[in-house]
Amino acid sequence: MILLKLLHAMKNRPNFGISYDNDPDGPVRQWISQVKALIDRVSFSKSAEFGAALHTAASYWHPAVRSLQIIINDAIEELRLELELYQDENIGRIYEASESHKFKTDVLGIISGADSEVFIVDPYLDAAIFALLFENEASFSIRALCSEYYSAVNTFAESFANQHARKAEVKKSKSLHDRIIFVDDDCWIVGASLKEAGIKPTYLMPLPPALGAGKKYIYDDIWNKN
Repeated sequence: MILLKLLHAMKNRPNFGISYDNDPDGPVRQWISQVKALIDRVSFSKSAEFGAALHTAASYWHPAVRSLQIIINDAIEELRLELELYQDENIGRIYEASESHKFKTDVLGIISGADSEVFIVDPYLDAAIFALLFENEASFSIRALCSEYYSAVNTFAESFANQHARKAEVKKSKSLHDRIIFVDDDCWIVGASLKEAGIKPTYLMPLPPALGAGKKYIYDDIWNKN
């Protein structure tokens, strides 16, 4: 997801202008702040390089801007190499029918990165999967939209919330087709229901930020209407 966000940031660079622009509400400063937060998560060395280049921005704006973009591109290639991706490959993970454990481990890893909320959309989400994903000591809140096993999931979620002092809400909707995991503002789509993923062949794919935001808007709207 960091890779996708860096690619999105480079594709949507602001007009840097001819001189240093440190307006905290301006597009340049906001872009730099967002990118810095991402670079900090890539590696300590890239974070240090980015900070050093940013430190020279007031005096040497154009060279600093070039350096910042070079560091971002280097970080993108570093992430591609780490993920063993070629330039034209999609970012995602494929699972065969025998890889249930690997799929669940990867999903748990994604969820563990949540700061405030995980929102699951899956018409066939069941109580067993809910328990597997959320029996932890994290503090983020949980929402789930499901349909087929709603009663059992809702009963478990209420019990879970009481035992763990965490916000856990479940709603039912018949307007569901996608299987999606929202982790804060990040969006991951799943090929099969979480109940069957890894038992049947499936995939786990992050959506680019703009598409993810569109998906979130749709399912927030469904949530609010139920």
